[in-house]
Amino acid sequence: MNLKNIFGSNKKETPAEYFLAVEIHESLIKSVCWELLDGEPQIVGQGSFELWEDEESLINGVDASITEAVKNIKPAPHRIIFGLPESWLGDDGIHPTKRNLIGKIVGELKLNPIGVVPTTQAIAHFLKQKEGIPPTAILLEIFNTKVVVSVVKLGKVEATEEVGTSGDLARDVEEGLTRMEFDSLPARFLLTDGGNLEDEQQQILAYPWQERLPFVHMPKVEILPVDLSIKAVALAGGSEAAQHLGLDVKTTPVIEEKPISTEPETSNIYIPDHKPTADLENLGFTFEETSPPEEILEESDAIPVSENASASTSIQINEMPTVEEAAKFAVVGEQLGNSIPRQKLNLKRLIPGLNIIKRFPLTRNKLPFAFVGVFLLILFAIPVYYFSFGAAKVKVFVNPQKFTKEIEIAIAQENQVGLPTLIAQKQTVSGTAKEEVSTTGEATVGERATGNVTIFNSSSSPITVKSGSVLASETGKSNFVIDSSVTIASKSADRLTGREEYGKQGSVVVKSSKIGAEHNLAKNSIFIVDNYPKTILYAIAEADFSGGTSRTVKAVDKTDQEKVLGLATDKIKEQTSQQLSSQDPNNGALPLNDLHFTQKKFDKGVGEEASNVGLELAGSVDLLVYSKLALFELVKKELGSLIPSGLTFNQDTTDVKIESPSQKGDSYIAKATVNATLFQSLDQKEYSQMIRGKSFSQARQLLQSISGFSDAKAVTSPAIPFLSTGFLPFNNIEIEVIPQ
Repeated sequence: MNLKNIFGSNKKETPAEYFLAVEIHESLIKSVCWELLDGEPQIVGQGSFELWEDEESLINGVDASITEAVKNIKPAPHRIIFGLPESWLGDDGIHPTKRNLIGKIVGELKLNPIGVVPTTQAIAHFLKQKEGIPPTAILLEIFNTKVVVSVVKLGKVEATEEVGTSGDLARDVEEGLTRMEFDSLPARFLLTDGGNLEDEQQQILAYPWQERLPFVHMPKVEILPVDLSIKAVALAGGSEAAQHLGLDVKTTPVIEEKPISTEPETSNIYIPDHKPTADLENLGFTFEETSPPEEILEESDAIPVSENASASTSIQINEMPTVEEAAKFAVVGEQLGNSIPRQKLNLKRLIPGLNIIKRFPLTRNKLPFAFVGVFLLILFAIPVYYFSFGAAKVKVFVNPQKFTKEIEIAIAQENQVGLPTLIAQKQTVSGTAKEEVSTTGEATVGERATGNVTIFNSSSSPITVKSGSVLASETGKSNFVIDSSVTIASKSADRLTGREEYGKQGSVVVKSSKIGAEHNLAKNSIFIVDNYPKTILYAIAEADFSGGTSRTVKAVDKTDQEKVLGLATDKIKEQTSQQLSSQDPNNGALPLNDLHFTQKKFDKGVGEEASNVGLELAGSVDLLVYSKLALFELVKKELGSLIPSGLTFNQDTTDVKIESPSQKGDSYIAKATVNATLFQSLDQKEYSQMIRGKSFSQARQLLQSISGFSDAKAVTSPAIPFLSTGFLPFNNIEIEVIPQ
């Protein structure tokens, strides 16, 4: 009798050679479906671009994107390669902080991961294949909150830096390149991941790169197609993954480049070893649940499994495995191929009593009845096994109550009498910043007009006009200043005619007090000299004045200085926050004063001609550093008597805001506003007993007694038709309350 027929069909269908590729970035999801055609990967389906911001929207976004990619593909592929940012990857594959997240995507969408590739590396590799030579360029991946700057030389990513966006893309890119400290930089920028990047392209083109960084000449700026990165993940990374799966892949040598190596130590892609443990651990995938395969058992009384299967599935060989655990072994073995050393798992340990088959000598006439008996025995054993050894996780969704309360607390190094006390330590943190922004102000600059005048004196005494005295034009629109003191003789009488002649002094140099061409006065223009009446002292231009010019230029505005001060201040605050986080990420801090500046030096003053204004800033702030957990325990203790009976709250759904503390002796007094989400505290044992063995609909009705009940969902294992989809087992029931 073939035991496989109980759990699934004997028939095996050869799956189509289709694969998925999904690229995940800061807030964007892309996907394609690809196949191996004549040994080369080809795109056969383009997924939709989806935005995401949290775990749920990420999983839903990946699902929606790949659904679009495979809408015309049957059967739908499940083998997938991931393209991830460098920050999501570590030396051993996916970074530990991202493993559960990627694991949930794989588990909930029932995907089979075959590799992970850094997106930046994939783009560099793809460009090398596309252009025929290894690219040398600066790759800019532009997002809402940051820009990732990567220097690629001869197809190899030499360095990568992430820079938070400040509103000035060119400055952000410069900061990233400065951190790398290269002696020379590629004169080519490649922009990607932002869709329409024409504005960003113009910002990069307009920046004086040769003046700021070691560029041999002004770099070119190109915008890569928005779908190039996901194609790179599929085509460049997919070829390498397919080779590791043992598929026939055509390799195309690159001009002046050695063929791409598929050795793990030189590869740009993280691919599972041919061992179950490596398949999960090297990539970092973790699974909350495992769905059983369509086919579990072979016709023999033993199941071949990997030697290392117990490490990756948490099943011990020396214990009796469940049906689901046996399925896990079969799946691992099937995925990794027949080259793995195998052990044998006896079916007698899977279904107790199965060895009865061998105790009775079966004649040819009794054989059909024996098979019927065994079949009925197994049909009876399956529900008994499920209800006795199955497990269920029931998620109860509730609409929680909101709770807000304000309490007064003391903040000190030791407990204070009369007030709940939050233990905190006083600490001074400091930082420095150097920022620069483009100017937005305008100023008029230019030269002053100059010329020579003759000064006439009609009085009977000599008159001395001091340096700096003002000559006003007769029109009153222009004033001129005498460069040096001059004495004008008195009037005199002509000896021959007896006529009076004014005293005069010629070639007196004057300069306009303001810039501008309007002060270039014409010859014979008349001027009033200092405060003398015109009837006594006046001047006449000996020739046309010249040299007066003016133009409008960019200059420093007060708002420019305020903007760069704000950026530098935020940077110092971020530094102080990072200092505290490096000490203990669970710590919180209360500032006791505003940031105190110990240095504030602008390189340009207000009104000065400049295209940029920079600032060197240094400052410090006094903080009260406390434990966030200690704060939560404090408010939980103080508010415990005010919470309605049967309700509770936790740290994850509680927000505590502390107002600016005021000093009182050696301690500080402050008001703390608590906003908590209340939900019912369940007795796990009581509710598990209540719903054990019930159908899903009956269990849902019983769970409606929970305060704020909205909905309930159950996930059971092992997956057995008609049982796991409709009933809960008698044991191993876990209930989780999830506030909505």
